[in-house]
Amino acid sequence: MEDKYTESDIHIKSPFLEKLENFWFYYKIHTIVVLFIAFVLIVCVAQSCGKENADVKVMYAGRHYFTSEELETVRAELNSVLPKDFDGDGKKYTDVVTYHVMDETQLREYEEEIKNLPKEDQIQIDRTYFTTEAQNFSNYIMTGDCGVFLLDIVQYNRLISLDNQHIVLKPLSDLFDEIPASAVGDYGIKFSETALYKNSTMLKQLPEDTVLCLSRPIKMGSSNDPKIYSRMTEMFLAMAQE
Repeated sequence: MEDKYTESDIHIKSPFLEKLENFWFYYKIHTIVVLFIAFVLIVCVAQSCGKENADVKVMYAGRHYFTSEELETVRAELNSVLPKDFDGDGKKYTDVVTYHVMDETQLREYEEEIKNLPKEDQIQIDRTYFTTEAQNFSNYIMTGDCGVFLLDIVQYNRLISLDNQHIVLKPLSDLFDEIPASAVGDYGIKFSETALYKNSTMLKQLPEDTVLCLSRPIKMGSSNDPKIYSRMTEMFLAMAQE
């Protein structure tokens, strides 16, 4: 009796496909991990290529909030006093890091302000957001990634009170032969007394009690590199000019 085969009964197994199936069976997890790492690296490289190289970084932490568009103006204002193109790439560029932080008193005042607005302008305040911002700010200042700080007076005083070993902020006496009249304690300068504040439009929106200060070099961070820390110091002194 003659056997009859339909087209669907005929299967041709490719040696290559057999090897591929065996490889996938034994190395599936490894392959997924490698592909994931490759994806992350590609994304990181793409982001790095699209980002300017910063000559120096300045951090603001306080109750004022800058939009992304406003930060572009802030960056331009900071670039105007940046002493020089430190990395020699032909551009003077200041990176700006911000943390929207308030203490409990400021947060309650903010909530009251929102309540007094017309109903259509009222927003829901997410306290978790402010808690996260405060935690991120506390962690960031110890990384040494940035040395020039603009701090809300509350955050400045809090930082000093927590820094029992005096390891975070650089004393003004180490930076000036004569302490400026605008000094706020031993570590900061009242930013509203500086020429930069007075001549700016966006930075001038910061509260008048904002304090300009410089961190000490932080071990394991960028600021521990003498060359980079010198840049931070030059930028601080340029911003402190009255």
